[in-house]
Amino acid sequence: MFGELACVFSPGIDGGWRFVDTAAKYGDGEDVEFPEDTQFVGRAAGKIYWWASGGLVQVFDEATATFFLMEFPEHMRWEYRKSNLRVIGGVDGGGGIRVVRMTGEDLEIYGESGGGEWAVERSVRLADATRGLPGRQEVFFTAEAPAARIVTAGGDGFVTLAPAEDETWLFSVDLETMEAERDHGRNKHVGEAHPCSPPPLAAVLRASGVGDATRTEKSGRRTLQSLF
Repeated sequence: MFGELACVFSPGIDGGWRFVDTAAKYGDGEDVEFPEDTQFVGRAAGKIYWWASGGLVQVFDEATATFFLMEFPEHMRWEYRKSNLRVIGGVDGGGGIRVVRMTGEDLEIYGESGGGEWAVERSVRLADATRGLPGRQEVFFTAEAPAARIVTAGGDGFVTLAPAEDETWLFSVDLETMEAERDHGRNKHVGEAHPCSPPPLAAVLRASGVGDATRTEKSGRRTLQSLF
């Protein structure tokens, strides 16, 4: 493995995390390689996806902790970048996936119909979908303007984008209706935003070596003992 480094960590029963040794090999024993221009393009259906050259996508199966390569058909072998392509979950939330692509002035959603056949399920011209939204400018969506950038995609049924002319003007497109909007809170984050929560206090204390932290239930309240 060279260039980008992919590591897998799994939560432990003590509240900490442990490194998972994936051996960084495909099922046939070949070494997994991540070139320097590798880019993350999505997580869906229990798998993590990275762009790879030659129309390939690097895939990590979270259930089996193994890597494999997925090859798109000839008509889908574009110049992949995190800003113009994302892999998202299927419509039914099952094991299927879809591909969101930003191409020129259009946003396209590709779906697999079975047997490895991929086709455009929905598409919309952003110049039309965003018309009437507050703060929109005609210069954002012209044939001469660079394509809009995908910020996030798929997590809540929307794809959030930003025009190259003003990357602070975020808007979202509903992946089912292909309608655009700017009212939701997701349109206030220029970068990707992920929910997070602090680890349990006991785990923090153990990691910092403060003492033997244990929890007991007393009168319906949690207390820490033997901290020092």
